[in-house]
Amino acid sequence: MALDGPLTIAAWLRLSTPGLHQHILSCDDIFVLWTTTANQYRLADTQANGFTTTAGTATIGAWHSVVAVLAATRGDPLTGDNVRVYVDGARIGGTAEPTWALGSLRPARDACLMGAAV
Repeated sequence: MALDGPLTIAAWLRLSTPGLHQHILSCDDIFVLWTTTANQYRLADTQANGFTTTAGTATIGAWHSVVAVLAATRGDPLTGDNVRVYVDGARIGGTAEPTWALGSLRPARDACLMGAAV
């Protein structure tokens, strides 16, 4: 299975606890979409490259549609144009850094997981 990009992750979320590092969806050394301790959304490879929304955009206590879009592949520089996050249909600002540099998907039955607090 190739998950190099482009990719889109869509989720319907209701966060109940603020300030947690919570994985929404992650796949081994490929990508992860999570919330940060500053209540941001972050889509990243596992080499610390990715896009982080502005602080406070992951709100607590209500249901939200969250869509993360990566229009890049391995080695592409990341910009606000090729990696984006939308909440309830509105594009959310943030910071992209520097290059999509993912690893490989391991052949394990638990290679990907959904919903985990770290």
